[in-house]
Amino acid sequence: MATGRDHRGRPARPRHVRGPHGSGPSLDRSSLRLGRLGGVADPLEVELKYAVQDRSALEQVLGAERLGGLVVGPWRTVVVVDRHLDTPDGAIRRQGFAARLRRTGDETIISLKGAAVDGSGGALHRRTEVEGPASEALDPTSWPASAARDRLLAMIGGAPLHVRFTLRQSRRERELKGIEGWALLSLDDVAVEAEGRRLGRLEVLEIESKGGSEAILEPVARELAASGAVAPEPRTKAALADDLLQRAGLADGPANDEPAPTRAEGPADPEGTPGSEDTAGPEGTPGPDGAADPEGPPDPEGAASPDGTAGPDGPAGPDGPAGPDGPRPIRLNVGRSPGIRADDTLAEAGRKALRFQLAKLLDQEAALGARDDPEVVHQARVATRRLR
Repeated sequence: MATGRDHRGRPARPRHVRGPHGSGPSLDRSSLRLGRLGGVADPLEVELKYAVQDRSALEQVLGAERLGGLVVGPWRTVVVVDRHLDTPDGAIRRQGFAARLRRTGDETIISLKGAAVDGSGGALHRRTEVEGPASEALDPTSWPASAARDRLLAMIGGAPLHVRFTLRQSRRERELKGIEGWALLSLDDVAVEAEGRRLGRLEVLEIESKGGSEAILEPVARELAASGAVAPEPRTKAALADDLLQRAGLADGPANDEPAPTRAEGPADPEGTPGSEDTAGPEGTPGPDGAADPEGPPDPEGAASPDGTAGPDGPAGPDGPAGPDGPRPIRLNVGRSPGIRADDTLAEAGRKALRFQLAKLLDQEAALGARDDPEVVHQARVATRRLR
């Protein structure tokens, strides 16, 4: 079976994985179907994707020396800026693709991601992915030659590209290695921006198969399901961002082929420190509208400009979404303790402690305006002192 090549010219291995227990259908190895361009099979991206439900509990699971029997590597934090592109009339999405221009450090890559293929469901995502080198310019003809660039040019037919939205991500990554293969785990704190506004925040856990047998994902999926810290997320980040655009009245052109997302949740901070989370439902879960809080600290790139690129003057975005009684309170979902572990780095321990105390302070914020209670004032002052 042809496997295609990645943007660096290396052979891309075909990816086979059965649906994780309780999170999606199984796929017979003989039924795998890849997209094709000129008779050459496209590489297939296979990953598990989850919405974070309990950050403290998840930190405990991810802090272990093994996950699903795989040996975990050291954490590293990477700042990633994704700009999602299309023509004004939505030509790329009409053809069942999403175009992502990703900058990580000094490297920029264009990725064309197709719709889900057979075997996708629950946490398991399977779709074609074609990548190639690019630049920050929105003119594909100026990029180095690649299959991804050629296909994009064929899709747009000379029409100009524009940035639909930008995802600014702080990714905490670590490798998962076993005898039969390896995967890359990433815990992503994401800020969604469009037209100079910060629309919301996402918190997503992903485990992508990178080499060898993709069956190594199955025990990982079982352990995560048993933890209760995450929930299978059947929608992509692009679909979640599309939902936020629609809520803000900024949706343009035809929607992609995925169902409209119902969850846009979790904190994001481009420096790796979680920010605020809209947790209107019980036990810190999202409210029925799934809306995410648009506030948060500035990112290292500055605010988004109207075309979705970075600006110089700090964070973008209006005040939080208002309900009938004014802006909804910001809350953080934390456990009974900061969850600091003996093997945490100083930076990680500090992040957990700050988030825990900030959550305590935010819990008192709504009560401060609702009633005149000296104890509420006292607890808010205690949380403030501990934050200092």
